[in-house]
Amino acid sequence: MAVNPLTLNHFAVEILFEIASNATQTEQMALSTVSKTFNAVAAKFLYRHIVLTSFRRIFRFCDTLEKKTEAALAVRTLSFDLLGHAMISGKWNVAIFEPFFRMINRALLKTTRLYSLVLRLPHDPRGMILQNCTFPSLNHYGSTFDSGGDFVERNPVIKNITVLGEGLGPDTMFDSAHVPSLNVFSGPAHLVPTVVPGRPVHSAKLWWPLYPCYETAEDGLDRCSAAIIKSLAQSTFPTGIAILENLFMDWPPMRTIDALATSLNLRVLFIRSRNCGERAYHMFLFELQTVLPQFQQLQEIGVTFLSPCGNADLQLHRDKVAELVEEFWTIREWANRCPTIRVCTLQSSTPWLRFRLTSPSFWVPLHPEERVFARVFADTMWKEAYENLRAWERFCRNCLALYAQLPRGTGLFLAMHSQVVAIQSFGDLIPPLLDS
Repeated sequence: MAVNPLTLNHFAVEILFEIASNATQTEQMALSTVSKTFNAVAAKFLYRHIVLTSFRRIFRFCDTLEKKTEAALAVRTLSFDLLGHAMISGKWNVAIFEPFFRMINRALLKTTRLYSLVLRLPHDPRGMILQNCTFPSLNHYGSTFDSGGDFVERNPVIKNITVLGEGLGPDTMFDSAHVPSLNVFSGPAHLVPTVVPGRPVHSAKLWWPLYPCYETAEDGLDRCSAAIIKSLAQSTFPTGIAILENLFMDWPPMRTIDALATSLNLRVLFIRSRNCGERAYHMFLFELQTVLPQFQQLQEIGVTFLSPCGNADLQLHRDKVAELVEEFWTIREWANRCPTIRVCTLQSSTPWLRFRLTSPSFWVPLHPEERVFARVFADTMWKEAYENLRAWERFCRNCLALYAQLPRGTGLFLAMHSQVVAIQSFGDLIPPLLDS
């Protein structure tokens, strides 16, 4: 029987687009070069997500958008980052670069289907870059310059704003008429009083000042932090701010964290700190235990300290197993003080998931290496097996039963898979259980 071979021309454009979307950008460019069929739809995936960090590439890209409408309409996320270049050269002059600004503006006027726009550019006092730009589908806007007030007003659909740096003043972008649908805010904490009150913000990422004002308000909290936390509580989202990520430039003030616990109904809390060493990290974990009972609805918590130079995470142990075992006992103590916690991530960056299969509940590290997990398993929970063997057997049965029902490939399945491997590695000690 003769078989008619299929070529790429037989596939619908939508199928070709899905094939190309799952490839890397290098593979996409190769496909567009060797295949006329892929080249015909290349703009739809090659220009979909753009991140540029050099003058030359931005110039060529903007020139392409001006000439090719199809390419401009394909852009969904766009990021220009020239701040590092400008600071290094020290020659940034508005008059000299005015043609460059206007070229970016002409290109942006054609990208009407943008979903995310991030501009890390030097100061644009005349507002040339975003002049008359309107994006009906824009969800996320990030900027380093403070001339975006008119732009934000023209695009009230924005739900996510990122302030990149300290340049924005209180009255430049955020007033009562702007961003009525704002759900997510990332930026300096001192902007919170002008951003959050009266808007449905449910998630925030804040960079707290290194030296807050030292005038004390109620409960010994400094006035700056008190004003920030009071403003966070004035979100109009039905459940208030539920997700809060904090970056502290020094030791995280325990009074501030305590005030966050009592003033907000947080479900997710992340704390990052710079300029603190290993000893400070362990001291902070110990002190945080006293504040955790104040959180009534907290479900996920993460604590990470950066190295003193601030450019990488603080390294505590060379032995991954020792680090995870140490985290296990810390997390168990935290869970006793705050029973609502379900997920916890500490310095190892390994998420710990909580399973209420026995009493006490069991914490599982979502670590990709089964060998590491088995050793952690042996050094922690196996010790408790001898204290309460009956509860341990019930726990193992529940683990195996739950594992058999989970869909493959999910995060929970991967965590339970490592757990079951560890249980089976000790099968000679509980043969009746594993044979049943």
